[in-house]
Amino acid sequence: MYTDRYEYTGRAHGNTSRTSETWELTRGGLQPSDGARTVSG
Repeated sequence: MYTDRYEYTGRAHGNTSRTSETWELTRGGLQPSDGARTVSG
């Protein structure tokens, strides 16, 4: 699952950042991550 966040600061254009989570459906919780990765553009 991923989430996009859009921020507008009043300039020519805004910024979008994306974060993600991996869910373990059989266990019903978040899968542990070995590191964080953020993509923005």
